[in-house]
Order: sequence, then C-alpha cells, then structure tokens
Amino acid sequence: MRRHSEIDCSTAAIDDGRRTDDLSARLARDVDRFARGLAGGEHVFDDEHAIGRGEAEAAAQAEVCSARPLREDGADAERARHLVADDQPAQGRRQHDVRPEVSDMRGNPGAERRRVGGVLQDERRLKVAGAVKSRRQAEMPLEIGTGPAIECERFVVFHIDRVVYDAAIVPPVSATVITKNEADAIADALKSLSWADEIIVVDAESTDETVAIARQFTDRVYVRPWNGYVDQKNHAASLASHDWIFSLDADERVPEDLAAEIRARVTAAPHEAGYRMPRVSFYLGRWMRTTDMYPDYQLRLYDRRRARWAGLHVHESVKVDGDSIGYLKHELQHYPYRDLSEHLIRMDRYTTLAARQMLEQGKRATRLELLFHPPVAFLRNYILKGGFRDGKAGLIISLVNSYYVMLKFAKLWELQRD
Repeated sequence: MRRHSEIDCSTAAIDDGRRTDDLSARLARDVDRFARGLAGGEHVFDDEHAIGRGEAEAAAQAEVCSARPLREDGADAERARHLVADDQPAQGRRQHDVRPEVSDMRGNPGAERRRVGGVLQDERRLKVAGAVKSRRQAEMPLEIGTGPAIECERFVVFHIDRVVYDAAIVPPVSATVITKNEADAIADALKSLSWADEIIVVDAESTDETVAIARQFTDRVYVRPWNGYVDQKNHAASLASHDWIFSLDADERVPEDLAAEIRARVTAAPHEAGYRMPRVSFYLGRWMRTTDMYPDYQLRLYDRRRARWAGLHVHESVKVDGDSIGYLKHELQHYPYRDLSEHLIRMDRYTTLAARQMLEQGKRATRLELLFHPPVAFLRNYILKGGFRDGKAGLIISLVNSYYVMLKFAKLWELQRD
C-alpha cells in the first residue's frame, strides 16, 4: 500500500511539464494498490482530510500547488528531501512528523471504523478485481502530500500520513424467489428487492408471463420442474454468489425500513446464523395485526453455510445449526389472498398437503380431535389473539381458520381409512 510524507503544497508542486500519460500511469498504480489492500483487509481512515471532495475543489487545489516549479536550493530543496518515492519502503519516511493521535486510533478499531464509515458503503456492487478505472483529469498534476481526495469511479483515494486503507465493505446479500404462475405479483416483489446485491429467481415452468417479467429485473432466472417448496428454495440458495441469503415469496414485499435493518445487521458481522422477522398480512381491506395472522414470525435472512430449508409438504422453514437465531423488529409485508374465494381455494390445496404430512408423521384423527380442535382454534384467534378488535374482518378470519383446522383433520381421517 502506498504512503505519502506530508509537505506544504504552497511551496512544493510537481513540475508542470509532467506528461498526462505519466499521471494516468501513477493513478492506475494507486488504484491497483488500493484494490490489493482492500482484499488484504487492512485498516484505513482519513487523517484530518475530508473524503470525496468535489473535482472542482481538487482542480483548484492542484492549480495552486503547481503555481511554480520546485527549486533545487533553499527551502524547497529542504522540504523536497522528505518526499518518498512510490516504490520506496515505508521505513524511509520521516518518523518525527507522525502525529500521536494516529497511533492512538490504530489501537481503537471502533474509532477507525467510525472515521471511515460510509466511504464505500454506497457502492453496493463493488467488484475489487477488474472493476476499477481511474477518472482521467486532463492537464492536472498528481499531487504528493496532503490535500484533497482524488475521486475515482469505484474508490476514493485520499492522502494520509501513516495508516493505510480499510475495506469496510458491507457483506453482500443474495435475494432468492421461487415462482410458478406469479405474473400478477412478481414485479412488485422484485422491485422491493432492489437493495440486494443480486436477485435469483427459480421458476417452476410457469405458463404465464412470470419468467419474462422476472428477466426485466435480473438475468439470474432459472426454470426447472417443481420439486416441492423445500427443494426449490434450497436450489435457489445454492445458485447464489453470496452466503447471506434473503428468501422472499412472490406475494411478499420488503419495505425500506426492513431493508435498512437487514443491511445494518449483516454489516455488524453477526454471530447469528439466521434472523426472524414479523410478517403482517393485508387481507379483507386492512393490515391484519390480530388472529393467527400476526406476528407470524418468518426466518428469511440466513447464512447458507449454517442454515438450510427443511420440511415435508407444507410449512417449510429454515433450520439453523444450533440456537443462533436473531430477531428483526421491522415487518415483512404479505399479500396472501385477493379475496375470500381465493383463500378457500388455496385452503383446500393446503389442507390436503397438511393431512398427508400428518399421516406420514404417524398422526391419526379421532372423534375427539374433530370435535375439540376447531372450536379451540376459533377461541384462540378471536379471543386470545384479539380478532374481535378487527370487527367483522377479525370474526371472518377466526371462523375461516377454525374451518381450516376441521378440514385438515377430516382429510386426515379420510386418508387413514384408505
């Protein structure tokens, strides 16, 4: 990593005759070394200089510094003795110019990180290898010493005394979505994932425009036969370029406050392998925060190295290694059904799968369960979960949820007879 000795630019400047090609070569070398330092995880902070000043200010500063050439005698020569060439080792610099607070900050990583917080955090799609190009500034000499930042397309290169650069880059997150005939919902779902570093869609051979719409938002769209919810979601995670996965259903949306919270959590180098978040459903004309619909915690953000999807036919979920699960406070938005008719149609399909899963797990439906479970489900939804607070909508949902339980046990009884 390159370092610079401080020098008063009012009395020292680079000869105006230096060629523009030499400027480009030096700037390219700066950026290359900067990129290698990023990969090496070295620390960085700006030593008393603002980061990312405008190009106009940089040009004005350069003009002042190049007002006259260096002289070979007098004060200029005395100061020039302390200039260190780009290729010389750091041992040749002037140790007496180092400020005490620099070393103090080296011992305080938190202070360093606060000094550079946000330098690169807005560059979400940063690629260290092969993605750096210097911005050419015609006829502007390259300064040596303190002064304004040189701004590049991907990095901010700035002058410091001792401490080199730190890549405080936010860990990337891959968003995954599985689909089948979701043309009416997929666009809004993918729009809400614009914060993610990549979006992966695994489609189960849709017969509508789902795939065409998805390709308007990402080129990572894959089509494969339907193999169940668990297999589809694990396959989507296996295609991701990054280890942190956010799994979204086509009928869900990520609001801005939840996206910001997700970014903040993964930036903090979390110990948890996954995070649950409350899910709020919009149904019957309102956001339902009562009955079994809320808070309906969902584990959707996880580290695929320590977690994976598991389950049988319905109610798939992410299983993590150990108990390392955290919680987010902001809500995931859910649009489960257009109307009551769609709710009942889907309920018929889900109760069939749920009854089959219960049978495979060795459960049996008795007369007592058929009599006991449906009314208990109604009381839980309407009284304990506060469905009464949502008026008629809360009453309808409580009744439908109890009907779901009755239908599930009735179909289990039907299967066990066969």
